Amino acid sequence: MTGSPSSGESQDAAQAARESQGPGDVGKSPAVSRCLGCLPASSRRVLAFLWRVFLGAVFCQGPLTSLLIIGWTYRLVRRFVLHQWWQHSDLRLSGTAFADFLQGEAWTRDAAGVPHWMLHPRFRETLQQSDSGPAGQPGRARRAFRALTGSLWLNLRTGLEGILNTWALTLPPALLWLFGWHGGWNNSFHKGYEEWWVGPLTGWLGVVLYTAVLFYVPLAQARQAATGRWRAFYQFRVVRALVRQRWFACALLAGLYSAVSVPVTLLKTLPVSFDQWMPWIETATDRELLDFLGRYFFWCGFAVFPSYVLLRIAAAWIYASALPAALECGAVRLEDLDPGEAATLQRVHRLGPRPEPISHPLVRAATWTGTRLARFTGGFAAAFLWFSFLAQIFISEFIHYHPFWGWLNQPLVQLPWFHYVPAHLFRP
Repeated sequence: MTGSPSSGESQDAAQAARESQGPGDVGKSPAVSRCLGCLPASSRRVLAFLWRVFLGAVFCQGPLTSLLIIGWTYRLVRRFVLHQWWQHSDLRLSGTAFADFLQGEAWTRDAAGVPHWMLHPRFRETLQQSDSGPAGQPGRARRAFRALTGSLWLNLRTGLEGILNTWALTLPPALLWLFGWHGGWNNSFHKGYEEWWVGPLTGWLGVVLYTAVLFYVPLAQARQAATGRWRAFYQFRVVRALVRQRWFACALLAGLYSAVSVPVTLLKTLPVSFDQWMPWIETATDRELLDFLGRYFFWCGFAVFPSYVLLRIAAAWIYASALPAALECGAVRLEDLDPGEAATLQRVHRLGPRPEPISHPLVRAATWTGTRLARFTGGFAAAFLWFSFLAQIFISEFIHYHPFWGWLNQPLVQLPWFHYVPAHLFRP
């Protein structure tokens, strides 16, 4: 049959992609590979999941390594969005596998397989290229190095692009918080009662600005991740249309942020009470405290890393359904999309506005009024939920102050860096 060769080739490519995935993202010896190959597929998936979570907890301990978490999560979000589009497409109903769907366009091929932490996405292919050719061939070592660290640099670059965009919108209100906090304390100590309003006003201005930013940032992060382009983060008209298209889901996302932040905030604040139920801390040396807090925040990473990924996946789920709907109703134009993105959506038959059904003018007026009222109510609810998220930051800093970084970085929004060890413990 005419379709058999291409189908066989696609199956071979999918099988090679599956073989390149494994529980580890570092090189494995042939003996280890054979041992893992003897395990059932479900066991290998569990091991892969545990290994990724372990590395995620480790990478939460430093600012540079937390960039790897952002990059890895953005790549996971991209794959998730593409899977959602395929899941609700005619291609899946016609029998096209997800792996074959990804291989259909150059724009989607980089999303084949769950992202690695370190190895190149096409590790075996790249490594075999490095082994081919005569010994001492120029560039052989370079290609081998690229096979071993391809995803490492990709995660780092993607993470850097992601955090710079997020900082561009979130750091200004965070700086207002910091200035307002210090202004308030300085006023208390120096009794400058004529200027008592400076600290509170600056702090409340930062809260208002940060709340407005949080209406935009989660879906903007999802758009940047899905397209793989940092400029997509600043497509304000597109992101605003997506938020309006899924305003109720965005309000639920704000509630999810606030709910997930509760245990993270408790873990951040808990060390202030350690001396009350662990008396040995009073007489411990700096080295002992450093080791103890290092272990504590490492275990906290097992809660912070999944929380960070969960929130990004939730935003990606909203984005994946909002973009096709916005295209159908004409809120987003084809010209606003990345060419590869437009081609991919065309493959799943989700392009172009659909004509609105003709209804009675009174029905249209009632629908318009109800929609505007619902959006206003949803926006008010989302603002309240985002405020409840930000209020946790103020409460935690009031209970246990973390100089500068406690205000400037929020692990669930910016860098997933969760290592609040006092700086004086590092001094010799």
